[in-house]
Amino acid sequence: MNLGILGMNASLLQKSRILLPLGLLAGCAIIMAATSPRHQNHYPGGQLDASNEVAATANQQLMSPADRATTQKIRKAIHRDKTLSAYGRNIEIVMQRGKVTLQGRVASEDEKGNLAAKAAAVAGPENVSNQLRVMRAN
Repeated sequence: MNLGILGMNASLLQKSRILLPLGLLAGCAIIMAATSPRHQNHYPGGQLDASNEVAATANQQLMSPADRATTQKIRKAIHRDKTLSAYGRNIEIVMQRGKVTLQGRVASEDEKGNLAAKAAAVAGPENVSNQLRVMRAN
């Protein structure tokens, strides 16, 4: 009787040596698949095409050499202005096909206008979309 129980325990032990690592491997694969970044475009209008002139974020934009140069000029103008708040200095400048979109939070309406003027001086007023948001005072 004692030998039958030992034989059954040995069989379970052998199965668990195989099933436990397989279960862990499957669990890890599921977790990795669930947490991996999706490579989809998250633009307001869906895919970026000719109808969507501007990418949603600075790290998703397609940069031509001319767009890159314009972005650098705007960024330099912002960093030269010591009156801007930390928020104003760290806005996103999204450049796509000559069109500039300013995104982020700023401290005041004056700062919002100041940043838009800097971008307009470089890219032209017709090429600037000011989507900056003024922070609410608590």
